Amino acid sequence: MRVAVLGRTKILFNSIEAVRAAGHDVVLIGTCAAADEYDVRERDFENKAKEIGAVFFNNPAINSPEIVQIMKQAGADAAISLNWLTIIRGEAISCFPYGILNAHCGDLPRYRGNACPNWAILSGEKEYAISVHYMEPGELDSGDILIKKKYPINDDTYISEIYENMRNEIPGLFCEALSMIESGKGKGSAQSKNPADSLRCYPRIPSDSFLNWNEPCEALIRNIRASSHPFSGAYCFCEGMKLYIFEASARDFPAPCHVNPGQVIAFDRQEGWAEIAASDGIVRVERITVDGQEYLAAEILKSTRIRLNYSLDDEIYRLRQEISALRKEIDAISEKA
Repeated sequence: MRVAVLGRTKILFNSIEAVRAAGHDVVLIGTCAAADEYDVRERDFENKAKEIGAVFFNNPAINSPEIVQIMKQAGADAAISLNWLTIIRGEAISCFPYGILNAHCGDLPRYRGNACPNWAILSGEKEYAISVHYMEPGELDSGDILIKKKYPINDDTYISEIYENMRNEIPGLFCEALSMIESGKGKGSAQSKNPADSLRCYPRIPSDSFLNWNEPCEALIRNIRASSHPFSGAYCFCEGMKLYIFEASARDFPAPCHVNPGQVIAFDRQEGWAEIAASDGIVRVERITVDGQEYLAAEILKSTRIRLNYSLDDEIYRLRQEISALRKEIDAISEKA
């Protein structure tokens, strides 16, 4: 088959060679602006298109007459897509006789939208799915499902593991879906249209990963697991520093105690770990990142007098004091001038 490739991420980039190795001809590659955490950029897709002789465009306006014309002229039978930046509409989809196949890391129709595996971890799901489905004009993650594979989530599953599995699985699933279409078995199964069966997931932003130590251990650990690599990490503040935590574990308090959440309650300089009180137990952290530099947790959290919870009122007061001091210095300089 003649195939178009539309979207972003290294997973889609790797799918280009997987599709070609399966005997298909990639004739068109379209992409748009990469997210900050992506390790494959627009130029990589452009270079790949030049290497294999495919038509290329870098433009999020996939529904514009200009891009629709480019896609029509490429003459692809079907397209594969992952992480396109905008909703794709009918005229763009109609450029391909067999439509556009989207790979989505979500158990459709339940998990639709953005950051679905992150939300699955945060919600305590026991499994997630990778779905390959036909795209419907103007809709998000709807359309008949060709393939859906499920994978377990346990209490030790980090978002990095899910992304690694996506990297391993999605190129092959695209090839399997194209083979189904080529052999006449590409009808797919309809998704439920009942709104109660779907769950719209919206994008997460870095500030969603803030660690509020007043929460229970389970919520804190889920946030750390869902915010870890390849994302910027869960974070909190300590004595003017912004601490990033990419991995942690939890345990119960060994004995009754009076403690405020966020308190450093134990540390071990030899082994490097530090323990922080949550609302219902203890979170143990072994490594902490500050300004891009990784440290043993006990190098930073080296006193039981350290408290990690962030007080906005205290920060405002501190800034006001600094501003007041600076004004006095400026006034003193002005008087001397």
